[in-house]
Amino acid sequence: MIGADDLDDFFDPDEFGCEVRLVVGDDVIEIRGMRRPAPQPTDLRQGNRSQGGVRAKPGERVLQIAAHDLPADWPERRVEIAEEHFTAVEVLPIGRVRVGLVLVPYSERTTEHAGWLRD
Repeated sequence: MIGADDLDDFFDPDEFGCEVRLVVGDDVIEIRGMRRPAPQPTDLRQGNRSQGGVRAKPGERVLQIAAHDLPADWPERRVEIAEEHFTAVEVLPIGRVRVGLVLVPYSERTTEHAGWLRD
């Protein structure tokens, strides 16, 4: 059975993995992960993930990382992979030792989400 110590082989950039930087301000966490291929139009189904469907946006990607590498403040962090920058919008469990970060192209977050949400 694959354990947490075996992930180093999968996440090795010389094998299947990539170097990942989780950034908020001057605080940078460097980890390794593995990018999953972009969803194809034939892979998309209706419904949400809990119903077996997929919600996908153009440019959405999933990055697998070790569950113990996921910081508690992941929603505030910019995800940098090579020269690309992403925002993590969701965490999906993948087995017992990995999680998938659902990534969309990076954009600055604001405290005001939409005009109709104001009091």
